[in-house]
Amino acid sequence: MILKPEQVKTLLPIITAYAEGKKIQCRFRSCEGEWFNADYIDFSQPQDFRIAPEPKLRPWRAEEVPVVVCDEVIKAEKYSDQFRRDPSHMRPPGPDE
Repeated sequence: MILKPEQVKTLLPIITAYAEGKKIQCRFRSCEGEWFNADYIDFSQPQDFRIAPEPKLRPWRAEEVPVVVCDEVIKAEKYSDQFRRDPSHMRPPGPDE
């Protein structure tokens, strides 16, 4: 495959990211379909490549938090001082226990 300098400039960030272990996605130009994760980069097929988008995380809103999680957080906060003073709860049980 012969590449023009402008094509190399476009592909260089993709190749660099791939070399750094980042996920690369591709889609075939013929169908303009969905992006899918590429296990390798194949320039013999007419494909578009991109660095896979990073997942965007945001804090939960109060109405989204499951009640069970809230209960566990409250318990952890309530007993955290006791755990710091007596770390015996963190050791595995012995053969006699």
